[in-house]
Amino acid sequence: MRLFPRKFKTWLVLTFLAGLVSLVWVFDWNYWGRDPLVQYLAEQSQRKVEIDDLRVSIDGSLEPTVHLRGVRIENAPWADTRQPLASAAAMSITFSWQSVLQWRPVISRLTLQDAEIDLEHRADGLRNWRLNDPDSRDPGILTVQSLQAERSTVRFLHQGVGLDLRLKASPAGQVETLEVQPSPALTQQIEVLGHYHGTEFSGRFQVPEVMTFLGTDQTFPLRGHLVAAQTRLSGEGRVSDLFRPRLVEAHLTLEGPDLAQLGNALSMPLAHTPPYKVSTQLSKDRLLGDYNFNELRATLGRTEVTGEVELDPAGERPMLHATLASDQLQWVDLVPPHAREAGAALRLFPTGPLSRDGWRAVDAYVELKAKAVQFGDGLPPLQGLRLTAHLDNGNLEITPLHFGLAGGQATARLSVNAQKDPLSAEGELTLRQLRIEKLLPDLPEASRISGPLNGQIRLKAQGNSPAALAASADGSAQLTLEGGQVTAMLEARLALDGGMLLKTLLSGDKPVPLRCAVATLDIRDGVGRTKQLWLETEQVQTTGVGQIDLREERFELLLAPYSKDPDLLAASKPLRFEGPLNAAPKVFIGGKPPAFTGPQGCKPLKAAGP
Repeated sequence: MRLFPRKFKTWLVLTFLAGLVSLVWVFDWNYWGRDPLVQYLAEQSQRKVEIDDLRVSIDGSLEPTVHLRGVRIENAPWADTRQPLASAAAMSITFSWQSVLQWRPVISRLTLQDAEIDLEHRADGLRNWRLNDPDSRDPGILTVQSLQAERSTVRFLHQGVGLDLRLKASPAGQVETLEVQPSPALTQQIEVLGHYHGTEFSGRFQVPEVMTFLGTDQTFPLRGHLVAAQTRLSGEGRVSDLFRPRLVEAHLTLEGPDLAQLGNALSMPLAHTPPYKVSTQLSKDRLLGDYNFNELRATLGRTEVTGEVELDPAGERPMLHATLASDQLQWVDLVPPHAREAGAALRLFPTGPLSRDGWRAVDAYVELKAKAVQFGDGLPPLQGLRLTAHLDNGNLEITPLHFGLAGGQATARLSVNAQKDPLSAEGELTLRQLRIEKLLPDLPEASRISGPLNGQIRLKAQGNSPAALAASADGSAQLTLEGGQVTAMLEARLALDGGMLLKTLLSGDKPVPLRCAVATLDIRDGVGRTKQLWLETEQVQTTGVGQIDLREERFELLLAPYSKDPDLLAASKPLRFEGPLNAAPKVFIGGKPPAFTGPQGCKPLKAAGP
């Protein structure tokens, strides 16, 4: 048997609530509540506190709201300004029922009118807004879920992260509405001004009357931009809770003259680049969901990349997954400008630093496809580049890496360990059926050499820049040319044989088969020295010595021809080639001839020279 009927219980609850609301409205809060509150806050904070008017109301959801007028709270004695912590013509604080359920202050809405707020967070953890136990450095317990600011200014200084931020709210000059749902009018304008680690930034945003920060799941539209060091971020869309968003739908554009400037603004080491622009559609559909950058289009100088990127911020390190494609990558756009020296050609191995911290800041899995990679300066492009890169806690693995080059194919792998200092790298490159005439397209017709080139290069290195890695490289290289041809004119010139040259001029130039061509190098400390260098036709045997200096990006080569049937017009003098790796070499006649050695795997003929 029920002690009280259900209708009676309902009536009892409603009567209690009605009584509570009536008590709140008729209670003289200024007489009974204001002075005790001011005295309590002043004693706890050891600061002067003023409140001209205090009243309390309860809204339809039974959440109490404290209304204050003429508020002035003195700042902490250690604050960097003598401005008060808070000065407001009016302030309303609505407390959520979570304050009762969680035993912590949860402000569902904070309303400011004609207010100036100064919030400061010292590097040692002190916060000037702690009025109760102001010397505590424990984590804060106050939560503000939403803000409505009218003609108000808020300053936030965080010495620990080097951030000084000022926000000024004012009525928007022109009220607009975005084509998103929900679509309340953008009635407020927020001006942003500040600096982060010494980099100044500014911006302007249009927002509705109320902005939500966390714990509400309420969505609101916004539009605006931020500018820092000539870098501009602009966008528009909608978001729920700025600090911990459950939903994000926005179109973003980031552009600037140099990624290094963006890195300075974010305290992230980024290399210098040509001007860039990135546009994307950002989306997120749940609290712990990934950030998806769809319809991504990025330009860097003359290079354009499209694709999709997914960022998972959870875990020890953020995880980035990207699928990218490009019709044409320009190598000059991917190499920092300081890799150039005044009046010099582009360096193959830039001197700019590779940040070990940057390698360990994020994990990534990237798939890239490029139809072509252009190097310029007469070098042949890479065709059909495909690579998969996996970065895990500073360990980078690029495998497989495939690309077409000069009519043939190349396969490579690369691993980098950025956990060490200096970082270490190991790689291998295999070449199959590259047409040497396409590798050297600018050779004069009379000096053409053709045929399929095969080879393998293995290297290990360590250093904190591409130049340092090249300078420390150890390994080996072997190149072979089988079934190739040279011109009769080139054969005569290699042999420095006037008789052969005259015969060719009279009978006409024609292709001459190569019996064998092989080169092997031993690479130590960034310098590759020939162990074997051999080229043989039916008429001429040529041996040589040389070295490739990766530190200076130069090479030297000495070729000594031995004619099998010399005549009186044969000079029998070596040819010397030298110059940078990325330009045509200079050619000299004469010098001490190298020792005569035959190739491995290619039966040498008897030498005609000494």
